[in-house]
Amino acid sequence: MVLKQEEEIWAMKSRVNWMIQGDRNTAFYHVSTLVRQKGNKILAIKDNVGEWIFEENDIKGFIRAGFGELYTTSPVSALRGSPLSTQWQPRLTDEEKISISGEVTVEEIKQALWSIKAFKAPSPDGLHVEFYQRFWLIVGNSVVEEVKRMFMVRKILEVETFVGEIDLTSSNGLCAREQRD
Repeated sequence: MVLKQEEEIWAMKSRVNWMIQGDRNTAFYHVSTLVRQKGNKILAIKDNVGEWIFEENDIKGFIRAGFGELYTTSPVSALRGSPLSTQWQPRLTDEEKISISGEVTVEEIKQALWSIKAFKAPSPDGLHVEFYQRFWLIVGNSVVEEVKRMFMVRKILEVETFVGEIDLTSSNGLCAREQRD
């Protein structure tokens, strides 16, 4: 619990630090770019037969060949209506197709929500993931219903934002003022 709170404090401090120092020519900026560059490297990639390629020159050659195949035309690939099948297109196994064709479960939704870092990016309604994690007992059913509806219609619907006061300490989630009215 204490470690989680400490992690949240450091996350907030880093965001404040970035807002204050930002892209200015400071040591903070240069360290941030070095860290980002270090993480932006392809260390290994799978080839057409599923084997891993680890050597930097081999990786470069594989990527070049893939783009060359993708962006050059030939009489066969230029024909209308012929399905383009390249090494870059992911394919699902029969087992994977069966596993994703069923209805999404509450546990899958909850597991997905908890796998996202708390303050990584706000949702379209402006709330961070941490809000949904912290107040799951109150908002969980609504989140599950919305996710299931999106999977059913196979479309992410427009976000309707409701701005109002919610007392998260009351048993039913309504404000004391709203309860009296």
